[in-house]
Amino acid sequence: MSWNGDRLALWDFERFDVDGLVGLDAVHYAVSTVSRGRTPTFDVVLAGIDLARRSFVNDGTDVDALVTAYLAAISLRYLERSTGLRGELIAPRAELMLGALQRWLDMPQAAAGLG
Repeated sequence: MSWNGDRLALWDFERFDVDGLVGLDAVHYAVSTVSRGRTPTFDVVLAGIDLARRSFVNDGTDVDALVTAYLAAISLRYLERSTGLRGELIAPRAELMLGALQRWLDMPQAAAGLG
């Protein structure tokens, strides 16, 4: 969620889940914000992740584990959608996010967050 002037804007409300990890929405918002109007690439996704990571500085959150959980969850969600009606519309995003997850897991900070 975010402020839009004097109104509170909600996104992805149909996916609301009280059992979700605290912080997944912040990572999703950061990635979506950085991605808006840009060609979706791993570097764009990583820029969104970097923005999200900075927002959690010194609050005790294991940000790298949170990012890993986000990338896994969003990859699964998009992959599931890609097998349904008009799945070809989301398939490129599913492949991008799955690739981002694979590259993220190869990065040293991701491995440290999972340790």
